Amino acid sequence: MSSENAKAKVNLSKKTPKKASTSAVASNSSTKTKQVPTPKRKDQESKNARPLVASAAPKVELTKEQKKEERDKRRAQDLAARAKMHEAYTTGDERHLPLKDRGAARKMARELCDAQRSPAEFFLPTIIAVLLISTFTTSRFPIVAFIMTVAVWVYIIIIAMYLVVRTRQIKRKVTEKYGQKEDLRGLAFYAVSRMTQLRAMRLPKVGV
Repeated sequence: MSSENAKAKVNLSKKTPKKASTSAVASNSSTKTKQVPTPKRKDQESKNARPLVASAAPKVELTKEQKKEERDKRRAQDLAARAKMHEAYTTGDERHLPLKDRGAARKMARELCDAQRSPAEFFLPTIIAVLLISTFTTSRFPIVAFIMTVAVWVYIIIIAMYLVVRTRQIKRKVTEKYGQKEDLRGLAFYAVSRMTQLRAMRLPKVGV
């Protein structure tokens, strides 16, 4: 029994250094890892950061001749677009009309405005004529100036009443036909602005 106990003690003494060695290796590795400083969060984010938008291409400086060619090209394009727009005022081509005149609803509103004579279309010529006459008659014939002033105000009231009634009629008819298909915002102002213009000066032309 004593010999067996002695062998067991020898075996235990042989095994303990291995544990010590493993613990020493672990402590060395931990010290090595501790010696390396942990990176800061800002540094990590700066490394991983990527630009959301690609860097713009460097601008190329144009020469004077190239700039002049660009201006001439844009000018030619503008002139061509204007020529097509003026042609569309007479032909009714929807592709080249201004945005405010495009669409079936706007076309129907124009047709309803042009269907009958409007007292509002003579407003501007009437006002100009009254101003010219009043400059020569106010001092000499005040009664004439007074009568003309009253007549102008009556004319303005008649125009206002006509525009309100006629605009509501036009908007109601257009809404019944195109209310679910097209955007009708600004239609009332569009109709009023057309009815206050002389028929010869309306664009697009009457009947287009």
